[in-house]
Formats: sequence, C-alpha cells, structure tokens
Amino acid sequence: MLKISKPRRISLSLKTGGLLRTLTAPSVLATAGLLDGKRATSFPAALNNFPNVNLQAAAVVEDGKLITSRGPGTAMDFALTLLERLLGAAKRVEVEAGLVR
Repeated sequence: MLKISKPRRISLSLKTGGLLRTLTAPSVLATAGLLDGKRATSFPAALNNFPNVNLQAAAVVEDGKLITSRGPGTAMDFALTLLERLLGAAKRVEVEAGLVR
C-alpha cells in the first residue's frame, strides 16, 4: 500500500515543477499560450479553437513536464501516470496490480 506523509506530498509536488491538468482545464493553459507547440489532450472539443496545440486523442498525454488527460473517465490513468512520474514505474506497477479495472 502506498503511504505518503503530507510533507512528502508537498515536496513531490514542488519537485516535479510540472503542469497537470484534466477535463477542460487544458483550455486555460492553451488560452495562456502554455500549450503552444505542445502535445495535449482534454475533454472532447475543449481545445478545438487552439490551432497551436498538437491535440491528441489519447486518454493521457505527456509532453515534457506537462501531463494532460481527457476527463473524469481517464482519472485512473491520469493518477497512475502521475504516480509513475513521481515515484517510478515499479511503484506504478505495484499500485496498479491492486486495482480492479
């Protein structure tokens, strides 16, 4: 079982220096120009008006320190991707093994 104390969670968040967004929140990043030239995904049609975003149909998309996902239905994949980024592939496999998917 994964147990992380609150201070550890905070330090992991600061350590990544990345951006994490799901559902329509990627459109906020796109409006600010932070997704220009980046691969990203979001809720269907949320990024259609942003031609500088390399829109992907995948559930979760990583581009450098940027991680985006399509929405609530992809929350588990989003969480596992974040877990892998922060704690490594072995920890992701360990946690995912206990999930019913």
